[in-house]
Amino acid sequence: APAIYLTDMQAGTDALRKAIRTDRAYQLKQGDAAAHSGIKLGNTAMMLIMAALAVTAAICVVIGFTMIRTISLPITRMSGVMQKLADGDTKVTIPNVGERNEIGDMAGTVEVFRDNMIRNLALEEETRQARENAEIQRKKTMYELADQFESAVGGVVEAVSSAATEMQATASQLTSSAQESAA
Repeated sequence: APAIYLTDMQAGTDALRKAIRTDRAYQLKQGDAAAHSGIKLGNTAMMLIMAALAVTAAICVVIGFTMIRTISLPITRMSGVMQKLADGDTKVTIPNVGERNEIGDMAGTVEVFRDNMIRNLALEEETRQARENAEIQRKKTMYELADQFESAVGGVVEAVSSAATEMQATASQLTSSAQESAA
């Protein structure tokens, strides 16, 4: 009977070994398939991550260029316009006037500065013209006063000369009268 157990045991052990080998082969086959599937999924995930990074980088580049075009370049142009205004060029055209954003607000303010500068220059010109006219009027008045003074002095000189002539005539008469009286 022990030999039967031994034979049965051996047959059971062989069957168990065969089942373990079959299971092991199945597990290796499934493990390899899972590994290949994992590698494939990892590669797909890596490609998706790279594509997402590329799309994100492209979006960042587009946003950067948009910011440069809509903010940086208008501010640079506005700075150039302000410099021209500071140099006295009131004929400069102000960009972005009327836009409904911060750049448009800045352009509106710069336009107010330019308009005030034009008004101030016009007032300065009017003031200069008024000074010149006042100076011309003052000189004209001084010439008129000088002419009047010269006329008045000429009249006085003529009156004094006339009086001197009369006095001379009177003195001559008195001298004649005195000589007649003395004679």
